[in-house]
Amino acid sequence: MSERIERALAIATQYLKLETAIVSNITGGVYTILWHHERHPTSLENDITFPLEQTYCSLLAAQGSVLAIDHMARSRFSEHPCYQQFQLESYLAAPVWIDDELFGTVNFSSPIPRRPVFTETEKTFVNLLGRRIADIIQQQKHTEVLDKLVANAPGMLYQYRLWPDGHSTFPYTSGGIQAIYQVTAEQVAKDASPVFERIHPDDLAVVADSIQASADRLTPWTQRYRIRWQDGSWHWVEGKARPERLLDGSVLWHGYIVDIDERHKIEEMKSQFISTVSHELRTPLTSIAGSLGLINGNSVGPMPEKAQQMVSIALRNTEQLTHLINDLLDIEKLVSGRMPMHPTNQPVAPVIEESIERLAPYLENRRIQVVHQQDHPGVTAWFDPQRLSQALSNLLSNAAKFSEQGASVRVSTKLFPDHVRISVTDHGIGIPDSFRARIFQKFAQADSSSTRGKQGTGLGLAITREIMTQMGGSVDFGSTEGKGATFWLELPLAQPSKPEASE
Repeated sequence: MSERIERALAIATQYLKLETAIVSNITGGVYTILWHHERHPTSLENDITFPLEQTYCSLLAAQGSVLAIDHMARSRFSEHPCYQQFQLESYLAAPVWIDDELFGTVNFSSPIPRRPVFTETEKTFVNLLGRRIADIIQQQKHTEVLDKLVANAPGMLYQYRLWPDGHSTFPYTSGGIQAIYQVTAEQVAKDASPVFERIHPDDLAVVADSIQASADRLTPWTQRYRIRWQDGSWHWVEGKARPERLLDGSVLWHGYIVDIDERHKIEEMKSQFISTVSHELRTPLTSIAGSLGLINGNSVGPMPEKAQQMVSIALRNTEQLTHLINDLLDIEKLVSGRMPMHPTNQPVAPVIEESIERLAPYLENRRIQVVHQQDHPGVTAWFDPQRLSQALSNLLSNAAKFSEQGASVRVSTKLFPDHVRISVTDHGIGIPDSFRARIFQKFAQADSSSTRGKQGTGLGLAITREIMTQMGGSVDFGSTEGKGATFWLELPLAQPSKPEASE
């Protein structure tokens, strides 16, 4: 920054044919020389301070605009202390404003009167120079703030670029790359291979596949994987980034990678605990539900009306608890990779119809009408039909749950060059803005009066996201609060490609 400003001052003094140029800072009545240039060097130095009232800049600060004095001795300022001390006859200055506050001045002076007088062009030039210097100073301030934030950010911030020929680089990384990958920014600026060499062999193909999928569809990249840590052990990290396609066909991601090893261990312990408890609860709960069902069906004889009501309530709560345990087991299997997936290329429409039929009793109970638009009846995609049906059923049950009785829900498809989208649209309460960021997290439920009392485990959308991710697809939504929501599932039309790990 200093070189740029001093070079600008040198050019300006030559253009204006004046002896001295200064960029000053004015703080609390103190005038400080930050940068200067002299055509004939004197004893002037940077960081020298003067009382503001002893400088011509006090005149400019008073009026806040360009100040031009051609011949100080013949002006009304001839008694000014600065003239008495330095005998500067000509002076041209402009304010430097930063964030609407007077930062200082850019000023030019000479012991010789100005002949001819300063022109309007010269005054405009100095005013524009003041604005340009303000921009440079402000950019430097922002850069310094950003550098401090980056230096204190956990993990590493980075740009990752995948070129059309398959090679990849890290055009930018923060200093945190040394803590994560044990390499420097310079080592990966032209070749990202040193980073991939530190990824666990069992995770390398998964990371490469996820990067290629993100590049092909320009969808956000999110991945957890293990890397070789400083002590030689394997450590869990998590990366997130957003891609953009550049004019040369390469893809550039902007994102971050953080150490989640401790969090991963806690999550594993929690998942193991949930799995153990769920399995231990399932057997006695099944017995209890069966017994209550028999009693509720009067298999053991008629009951008083009050007892019948209590048994019905107990049976409903037991069924709800069963759903919770099943969801807990499903999410645990998905996260641990033990949920079987058998994707193949097959028609999409039959699975949509089957999912709607499976939910028919629930939909009829709430008098919800599902309209299936047969937009692409013959389209095929790459998916596991059982898991797709489970994911779609979650979206349909949510749409019905948060719609008024008697409302309609629309299921439609949209075809893209490499994937198909299945959308479920309702006209219910919509998604609160405060809940959007957490909607696909486990046990997430909107905390508002409009959603309290809606039965659910808070796992349905988390399960749906895991299912779609493992099938090479995705889930997302759009919503206007109070006017309904549209959730959609996206499936690849063909089996996702498996790029080389080096990419």
